Parts: sequence; C-alpha cells; structure tokens
Amino acid sequence: NRSVDTRMDASGEQPKSSTALSTKVHQLLLEDHDACDPKLEHLLRELSKHRANECWHKQGSFKHHLFQTWRILYIWDQSTAVCRCGLFHSAYSNSYVNLVWVYTNHRIQHETQQQT
Repeated sequence: NRSVDTRMDASGEQPKSSTALSTKVHQLLLEDHDACDPKLEHLLRELSKHRANECWHKQGSFKHHLFQTWRILYIWDQSTAVCRCGLFHSAYSNSYVNLVWVYTNHRIQHETQQQT
C-alpha cells in the first residue's frame, strides 16, 4: 500500500521537490510519454523493431527491463541524456548477459548463437 506524499511547507504548499516528483509519477501513470521525453515513443518503437520485446530478461522482456530502468532514472530526476542511456544500457550485451540484439545481421547472428 503506497501513499501519496502530503507533506506541506510553512506556507501550506507542497515542497517543490515533492510536487516535481508527483508530476513525473502522474505523467508515468497516465503513460504520457511525450510529456516525459518527446522522443521516448520513437525510442521504444526502436527497441521493439530490434525485437527487444521478444528477448526474455529477468522477469519480463528485455524491453520491459530497459523501460523500467528509464522510469527509475526519470523519477530520480536525472537528465534526459542519462535516462536515455538507461533505456539503452546493455543493448550491446555485457559480461553477465549475452543479449546482443542491436546489429545489422540480426537473424544470421541469432541463428549462429542458437547453434553453438
């Protein structure tokens, strides 16, 4: 059960940081991606285009994991550039996960990896 921050400052107003946070959370709840980042919808489509939504990762798709990372950074009030880096982190794989999904010859490399 999560509660909404209802703290007030001396003037009876919500502190600015709480207001900014609640605005961001509200934008996310409404799925108003354009208000969050005007390029977010395009970037999410790119992830799907490269089949990140078809790769299982942790407890959902790789795309879901990347989007959740973006959401955390956005709520933490990180810059647009940092949020976008979070959206594409590990897109070229890393030492823990072999999820190379951004490359030119997707089908050839994917089939080669399955055969080995």
